[in-house]
Amino acid sequence: MNDALIKSWIEGRLPLARVKGWSPNEIQMMMILGFTLHEQGRSEEAAIVFEGLLSLDPKNAYCHSALGAAYLRLDEDEKALYHLNMALQLDSRDISAYINRAELFMKQQNYKQAQVDLEMAIKLGLSTGARNEAIRRAQGLLITAKRLQANDLAEKSFKNFSVI
Repeated sequence: MNDALIKSWIEGRLPLARVKGWSPNEIQMMMILGFTLHEQGRSEEAAIVFEGLLSLDPKNAYCHSALGAAYLRLDEDEKALYHLNMALQLDSRDISAYINRAELFMKQQNYKQAQVDLEMAIKLGLSTGARNEAIRRAQGLLITAKRLQANDLAEKSFKNFSVI
């Protein structure tokens, strides 16, 4: 390995993948592998793939988003939230990260924050002309989040009501 490359990596100017000589095609193939494993329900294995990819390039928004989705499916909520937040910090237009984070918020009964994320996902999708499954999923989840929030508010109001 070239000392200049190593120095650039240590200084945070280059990802480890570049230093190790991984080609963009090799990284893409690993991403596809991780995605495929997750789609097959093998989220634990997918998480391992995406953790490895993040060790090569810690600023890869897609890998953070995919890892967050895998951890969400594995019920590792703190890890999921961390990686979904990182994905959105690195790419504020990641529709999937917004939707997955909204699902996590719904799971935590934070329906208001879920609605914010879902509305953002829908807005981004419509602004780019996307009319895909992710947008339809976000629209369905938004309806559910609104209903759950309304039920939650009604339940809290009912508990505060006392009969004399």
